[in-house]
Amino acid sequence: MNRLKHLVLANLPERLLLPLKKRHYAKFLTNLTEEDEPDLRAVRYLADPAKDAIDVGANIGVYTKFLASVLSNGSSVYAFEPIPTTYAILSSNCRKLGLANVRAMNQALSDTIGTAQMSVPTYEDGGENYYMAHLTAEVAEAGKSFAVQTTTLDEFFRKTRTNAGFLKIDAEGAELSCIEGGAAFLHANRPASFIEISDNPDDEGSTSHKLFGIFEKLGYGAYVFDGKTAMRPRKTGDSAINYYFLRPEHCDRLARSPILVG
Repeated sequence: MNRLKHLVLANLPERLLLPLKKRHYAKFLTNLTEEDEPDLRAVRYLADPAKDAIDVGANIGVYTKFLASVLSNGSSVYAFEPIPTTYAILSSNCRKLGLANVRAMNQALSDTIGTAQMSVPTYEDGGENYYMAHLTAEVAEAGKSFAVQTTTLDEFFRKTRTNAGFLKIDAEGAELSCIEGGAAFLHANRPASFIEISDNPDDEGSTSHKLFGIFEKLGYGAYVFDGKTAMRPRKTGDSAINYYFLRPEHCDRLARSPILVG
């Protein structure tokens, strides 16, 4: 998109911009392939078709749509997206693309039930950067801020009793809160997990170091995927954005796929 077009679209009123976004992203998802999003290659084999899947920070539905195609009849994708505008696009995509097995949830997952402040930063040349929206303790000085509903994985599990085989989290720094709010869920389900990490897990004071420790106590190992055919254990000093947390049974599933483990 050229700069002038970006500036024009970024400054359109939301009531005019939202229908354009809905049409654009429905087409975008229709044409999306594993070449465009290489992690989908691993997700295909880690998601258990007979169980539910949970997409935390679903955004417009890239992983939601893919997971919906992988699951068998009777299994559902629960897609959490707290930002109202993005949730409207996600819901529209689910309708237009016929994703009948998706349950879209207009909530943020955290370690508490209630409300929280969501901050949406702005791009340098104008427009709201919903991709980088994140929970914050205070109203942001710049960009848009608004209140969102929060729940926990454990509360969600209490209500649905879901049998989940796959968990994806992209929460822009709130990944530890999501996990800390899901102890009962994790103990009951033991899902293969795919999480975007916002800091250095080798830093003992980091939130990701604590998150890694929680998964380790549950019998998980941390893995990194090369985007092609290899999934290997994460070593000290490895730097990645996305990490897979897998138990032996998840590795056994991958061992029956074209992806090499180890």
